[in-house]
This record gives sequence, structure tokens and C-alpha cells, in this order.
Amino acid sequence: MRVATSFLAKYLDYAQNPTECIRNVGMKRIHAALLVLAEIWLAVVLWVVLSDVILRETRLGVVAQQLDRLPSRVATVLFMLLWVIFLFGWAIPAGFGLMPLLRRRINERNAHQ
Repeated sequence: MRVATSFLAKYLDYAQNPTECIRNVGMKRIHAALLVLAEIWLAVVLWVVLSDVILRETRLGVVAQQLDRLPSRVATVLFMLLWVIFLFGWAIPAGFGLMPLLRRRINERNAHQ
């Protein structure tokens, strides 16, 4: 439990000063960019889900028009796949962005054993 709280404390410290995180953890800029992309993606997902946005009335309406031209079975499967990618796709850049932090933590744990 102590390891988890210290990791969380370090993460919260790094969240307040991201340049310090990049320097201390050895995180490359691409990993930081992936984390920022994941946070923006998650913010957009939460905005769409929690607000009364009708996606057909946005620029994504073109995608909806193309889905309407497809047979209903294909369109339904494709629609569900696009929603899953939209809702959970942020986890992939977040995972790749957090990889240096997790790798370092695993290496520290193995060094103590």
C-alpha cells in the first residue's frame, strides 16, 4: 500500500509540473504528447456523452450520411465499432504515454526483490 501511495504522490507532483516529470522520469516528448492527446480525447468523449450534442449536426454528419447509405446490418456493426473506438480509444495513447512510468516502477520493484 505504501508503494501505491508514494507512486500516486509522485504522479500528482508531476501533474503540477510536467517538465519536471519529463526530466526526472526520463520520459520522452512523444510520451508526454501521447498523454496530452489521450487527455484531450477523453475530454471530447466526456463532452459528447455528457452534453446534448447531436453528432449529425456537427462536422461528423458526413460520416452519418455515409453510414446511412450502407445496408442496415453493416451500418449497425460499423456504427457500434466506431462508438467503441471513440469511447475507449483514448486508452491506447494513454497506455503508450504512461509506459515509461510503468516500466520504471516495475524495474524499481524488481530491484528491491
